[in-house]
Amino acid sequence: MDAEYFAKQYCFAVPGLLLQPYVECYWQLDLRNGAPENDYWEQIFANLNASLVFNLGRPFGIKKQESSDEWSFAKSIVVGQRNEPIMYHHAEGNFLLGIKFKPAGLSSLLAVDAQELNNGFVLIEELAKTAEMEEKLANDTLFEQRTQRLEVFLIALLAKNEAKNYRHHYLHKAINHFQKAQGAYSVNQLANVLSLTPKTLTRYFVHSVGLTPKVSARIIRFRKALPYYVAYGSAYPYEELGYTDFSHFIKDYKAFAQKENKKG
Repeated sequence: MDAEYFAKQYCFAVPGLLLQPYVECYWQLDLRNGAPENDYWEQIFANLNASLVFNLGRPFGIKKQESSDEWSFAKSIVVGQRNEPIMYHHAEGNFLLGIKFKPAGLSSLLAVDAQELNNGFVLIEELAKTAEMEEKLANDTLFEQRTQRLEVFLIALLAKNEAKNYRHHYLHKAINHFQKAQGAYSVNQLANVLSLTPKTLTRYFVHSVGLTPKVSARIIRFRKALPYYVAYGSAYPYEELGYTDFSHFIKDYKAFAQKENKKG
């Protein structure tokens, strides 16, 4: 894709303090005033960050990397966390506003089972009443106005579902552990630190993150290693990132970023 062009079209904003345990960022992509001559595909690697994508413009497309089939969405959707890559189809007239959640953030705020969203797409209207807000978002003229409106929406959800968020405290600590562990992790040891059984910790992950602790830790390790791969290729000592060697990293790369077409 034309990275330089799209970098100018994206806007990003961080959430307020109250929502920072749940939300990574707000983003906006506005292609209503023209786009490059050709349509572009944006590759999204495996990640633990579910998103709400509000469609305020023309229908946009998503497809799985290993498939030729494309989904076209005229309405706003929830994009679940992923252990496989997908592609966004960008074209002139697209106008998208998004909330990128931290791992377990969407599940905690909407009180939904994240496992049901894994690698999937669901209309937002099936999970929350947003029609009135979406109309106001479309009429707002500034990105800052839209992010403030999203903040009010999410804070209301937090107040409504706060009593159901008992898992989030444990998952927040677990995710921080994986991010600092440089690949050296043990589900049993982590469960012991959190005063949980491994079975309970796994159940919390599957419900709120959508994936097991083991797969979640692999994706976190892979995402941390990506900048080193871009900068150094095979020359970096990947053992420092928790891999046995470069070929071990490439195994994760093929699984999470370059899924091949299935044959036969």
